[in-house]
Amino acid sequence: MSVVGLDIGAMRAQQPPGLDSAVVGFVRQAHALGVDLMDLSTGPDPDGNRAVLVQALGEGASSVTTLVRAPDPVPSTRLRAGMHNTSTRPPPPGPGRGGSVSDAEKAIPLVPLHAFATISGDGRDAADDAPPPEFARPTRPWGIDIPRGSLDPRPGRAAVRQGASVFHLEASLLDLATLEVAQPSASEGGVSIVVANPHAGGLLDGGWLRAGPFDRHQVSEPLDARAMEQRLQPVTRLGFLTEGRRRILAVAAVQLLLDRPSVASVVVAPGTPKDLDALARPESWSPLTDDELRAFDRWRAYPRGRDV
Repeated sequence: MSVVGLDIGAMRAQQPPGLDSAVVGFVRQAHALGVDLMDLSTGPDPDGNRAVLVQALGEGASSVTTLVRAPDPVPSTRLRAGMHNTSTRPPPPGPGRGGSVSDAEKAIPLVPLHAFATISGDGRDAADDAPPPEFARPTRPWGIDIPRGSLDPRPGRAAVRQGASVFHLEASLLDLATLEVAQPSASEGGVSIVVANPHAGGLLDGGWLRAGPFDRHQVSEPLDARAMEQRLQPVTRLGFLTEGRRRILAVAAVQLLLDRPSVASVVVAPGTPKDLDALARPESWSPLTDDELRAFDRWRAYPRGRDV
């Protein structure tokens, strides 16, 4: 997988409903730049994500690796750390797509991501239990989707023991907790972590401001100037990553995530073609220095500038 991938679901969420033409253009640009990882698992319409990929690349879609939601789980009376039994066949075609799957879609390499539920019962580590009778070990690479904010390491341990090769989770410089909980299991099992939402919903790449934080149509609770200043304060204090460097904060945010153990790829949802061009060219990035890494550690301890 390329170290930077494209989050098609997140990009579609940034566009007005039914207008995917801009996303199609981004997919084509990313593919031309050598991006070979496409995340189709995010957003409310995974079938639509797949359709956008095929519209953009046609038969070329078979040359990229895609992350997809696994089909609905077979009901089980016993959750194994929330791991669901699923087949690895492609999901059925979405509404309005003629009830058939094109040859181009059939050729797309899929990495199904299994959801997991809350561990119930006596709370024992379910990874020590035998798999449920209906658990079918997938025949192709697979992984688990770790929910946003999860701080429970047990599903990751269970997945490693069952042969997972990918952890998919959200993390950013503003919130590394879920990533740090998953890293020990990933390192132990040789699992690749794919990080989504690296720009914290637009806070680290300017997308949040472009969307209009004062606009009631863009946000559920429009912010006044003081609230916006408080929200952006940790971000503005990251200037040491860009000042005097040929580097934008959106790139620095990805670089710092890729510097974490077991993180293999970061999937992005750039707002402009220029942003995509910068993010998809790792060879052009200015390397992070030891001083910058130490400064980031200090920032993590006091992101709002509290006195040491």
